[in-house]
Amino acid sequence: MELFEEAVVLYGTKGLVPVVMVMDPQDKNKKLVLCDDQFSQFHKLHEQEYSSKQLKFYCSSPFLPMSGRCVVKQTGDTFRSSSVDVRRSASRSTCLDRVFAVSKDGVHVPMTVAYRLDTGNPIGRNSPLLVTVYGCYGELLPVSYQAEAACLLNRGWVLAYCHARGGGELGRKWYYAGQGTAKHKTIEDLYACVTWLHQKGFSRPSLTALYGQSAGGMPVAMLCNKWPEAVQAAILKVPLVNLLSSIRGRPGGE
Repeated sequence: MELFEEAVVLYGTKGLVPVVMVMDPQDKNKKLVLCDDQFSQFHKLHEQEYSSKQLKFYCSSPFLPMSGRCVVKQTGDTFRSSSVDVRRSASRSTCLDRVFAVSKDGVHVPMTVAYRLDTGNPIGRNSPLLVTVYGCYGELLPVSYQAEAACLLNRGWVLAYCHARGGGELGRKWYYAGQGTAKHKTIEDLYACVTWLHQKGFSRPSLTALYGQSAGGMPVAMLCNKWPEAVQAAILKVPLVNLLSSIRGRPGGE
């Protein structure tokens, strides 16, 4: 959220697509600005003037680096959205899908899938697959541009982002549904996403790798222990996997 002299700005998502809500605090008039569905992540500019009538922010995706956007206050109580130096997808060769996998208890788990079409449609082709997950602390899983991810996409990989329970993609209820004694739901959601991708022909277990950073390392490690046949490799970056030592106040499980 950001506060300006004549507007309150809220950032969020709608169907995993970034949205900005601009609201006039005087008469509650509000304008919902929906980003292009080929963008997946907001990047706010810092130190914007309180008196400014123009909100600046950036959007990105696994394909596209940060691109400029803004929301401009017009006359009266209306808002107008406009774009500034927005770099669109270079061609129709890139695809960013929002899909749902059905978890063990029947809950539909959202997932973002990125791939290139000019290297061949990955459905039924069994491409190399990297699945990223976090699902902790009610935080959103970043689906933004990274040079290494773009390199994999250009080489024909499929990138999937599992928005498992425990994260904040669907609000506080989604967070509580994968927290505490319900933490196993996060792992089941991740397994459902991996299985869905295999069933749809995006990849197969022998070409599938998982990635989890920090607290996201726990669902990755638990899936590898419970369903080792589902993946070929796992990347754990500074993972939180020794919970007992963490509870006892030993950082890093030492």
